[in-house]
Amino acid sequence: MNIGIIASSGGSVFKEVFSICRELLRPDNFFIITDRVCGIEDFCRDNNIPWKRIECKDNHEFSFKAKEQFESFGTIDFIVLFFLRLISEQIYKTFPTFNIHPSILPAFQGFNPLKKAFLKKVRFIGATLHMVDNTIDDGRIVGQIINPISPNMSETQLNTLSFLQKVYLFLLLIELNEKKLIQYGSINSDIFFNSELPARINANPCITSSQFNRAFMNLQYREGFEVIR
Repeated sequence: MNIGIIASSGGSVFKEVFSICRELLRPDNFFIITDRVCGIEDFCRDNNIPWKRIECKDNHEFSFKAKEQFESFGTIDFIVLFFLRLISEQIYKTFPTFNIHPSILPAFQGFNPLKKAFLKKVRFIGATLHMVDNTIDDGRIVGQIINPISPNMSETQLNTLSFLQKVYLFLLLIELNEKKLIQYGSINSDIFFNSELPARINANPCITSSQFNRAFMNLQYREGFEVIR
């Protein structure tokens, strides 16, 4: 599977998913585009991952150049955003494009959702895998995960929990595409489910791959949080 990434950060979630895929000897290929100097670029250099930096202040110009660059990489099955800016239709109408937002949408849309949740002292925190379109975090929801949190949880602990949730949803996205459980419409921002998908009490849909589940359980153990049982 060929997966495109647009990033402007350290890419901790991508790094973990990449490491899991390599440990499982999967044939997935990743292609990275950044818009600034960021930690994910060093990771790409160290791991021989194809990447390109496109520095454009205008979102439309950036999206057009990113589309051309992805096309030069070859066939891209889908794109995942770890991006601090908006993209335009040149991307999401050409490739199925997803965002993993660290809240249970439609709650806490936009930037800094974890900070907003922490200040509101919410009792549950979650993440949402959704399609990208011309709205802000209002595209078609593909999957969600949720966990209770204690009133004494620190902001650092909250960030760790959110990290695990986003890794889970990224692995879920790979599985859904690999097993062809989702189908895309003509403009790529539409999505259809090919069957009734399995769910857990706190993840809908859920990962069914034994390899992915085992790898995620090991990650939970290392991080000290039980997100999925």
